[in-house]
Amino acid sequence: LEIQNKNGEWVGAPPLEETFVINLGNIMQIWSNGRFSSTPHRVINRSN
Repeated sequence: LEIQNKNGEWVGAPPLEETFVINLGNIMQIWSNGRFSSTPHRVINRSN
């Protein structure tokens, strides 16, 4: 998983042991009236 920072660079989001990521997307941005913004992200498949 990678997220895009404010400079437009893709930064790795390494997994943490015994955790999971919940991407709420735009709904949290709408519900919070813009206080929480949705983060551009992408998933890179590195399997062979």
